[in-house]
Amino acid sequence: MLISIIIPAYNTEPYIGRCLESVCSQTYNDIEILIIDDASSDGTKQIINNYSKKDKRIKVFSHKRNKGNGAGRNMAIKEAKGEYIMFVDSDDRIATDAIYKLVNSLDGSYPNVVMYGCYWNSIKKTGKERLSKQILPDISGKESKELLLNMLLTQQKGFLFSPWIYFCRRKFLLENNVMFDDSGRYFEDVIFTTKLVYYTNSISVVKEALYFYTVRNDSIMGCTSKKKISDRVCAVLNIRDFLKYNGIFDMYRDAYTFCFVHTAFFFPFRDYVKLNEKDNQIENFFYDLSQEDAIRKFNASGLKLPNEVKDKEFRKRSKMLTSNVWLISHHFNFSLKFLRMLSRFQ
Repeated sequence: MLISIIIPAYNTEPYIGRCLESVCSQTYNDIEILIIDDASSDGTKQIINNYSKKDKRIKVFSHKRNKGNGAGRNMAIKEAKGEYIMFVDSDDRIATDAIYKLVNSLDGSYPNVVMYGCYWNSIKKTGKERLSKQILPDISGKESKELLLNMLLTQQKGFLFSPWIYFCRRKFLLENNVMFDDSGRYFEDVIFTTKLVYYTNSISVVKEALYFYTVRNDSIMGCTSKKKISDRVCAVLNIRDFLKYNGIFDMYRDAYTFCFVHTAFFFPFRDYVKLNEKDNQIENFFYDLSQEDAIRKFNASGLKLPNEVKDKEFRKRSKMLTSNVWLISHHFNFSLKFLRMLSRFQ
């Protein structure tokens, strides 16, 4: 069975080599590797070309201008020939036997989606990688679609919006138009994984960490910018539009409320705090949003969510989120100063 590995790449010269090494060294050999160079301006493209000369399984696509990961991944999904697709970011790597274990897990049933775990690593100032935590899927594979989508929106039980923990059947993606946001915004994968979980009937599971995700200060996730703040909010609003379009917003209203407060308000607010310069437009946006009833009266413990979602981890997260959001919405200026002071010591 042919497996397609899709790797979008943009200016990751220090990391792309080890990424390709981990992919090309897979113990499962029947793979094709589709790399999309998104108009890199450093040595990324040269490294990719060097690997493509050594390994005929590599197919290189190049953009003349930067289009973002979404456009590259969408093109590669259509160009791919494999039965299943694995997504890998160019600054990350995968276990040598990752594909073997994923294919072996299919067991003749050919599920639309297989979910697996990841290691969350960070780069120290010295350049060395430090293992921060391990995230494993905590589901049986027999959950209903409704429960799975609740878990995704609240990011519980090992669910992430990132596509690289989902091994996807290509035919399923194409038939249901499960694609990435190709507008050039960051967080292009949020709508992809929302559609992925919504359209699938079930998710198979490999309860093992097969992916090594790297947290970098100079990456999209590690840096702070006005674009990142704006695009994160837009990504969550895209979820709302998708749920409303399919007539299921009311069914997932409480899970979406948690998602919005957590992902479109609290995290972007923290990002704004880390900006070096004050921006009146963004600050006014957050202030106005913080005064809305949905924020001022937010209490995660009161949300109507499935009992399977509200485990010990969720209660801990929701308590912390509720208290932080209350502080921001009721003492906005103090919260700004306090969080800015804390950020200096991080």
